[in-house]
Amino acid sequence: MIPFATSSSSISGSDGKHLHSSASDADWKEGRRITYRDTVQSLGRWIQQLGIE
Repeated sequence: MIPFATSSSSISGSDGKHLHSSASDADWKEGRRITYRDTVQSLGRWIQQLGIE
């Protein structure tokens, strides 16, 4: 499970911790807030760091 937020008002939920109880068996990855400043390259690096394909 890869949580993310696209709104600055959602930054506290971008880690997904409040969702863990609803999917306790999931493989939780580090989340982040995505903004208009993010580039395709920066998002690609984030995905690579998560170790997914």
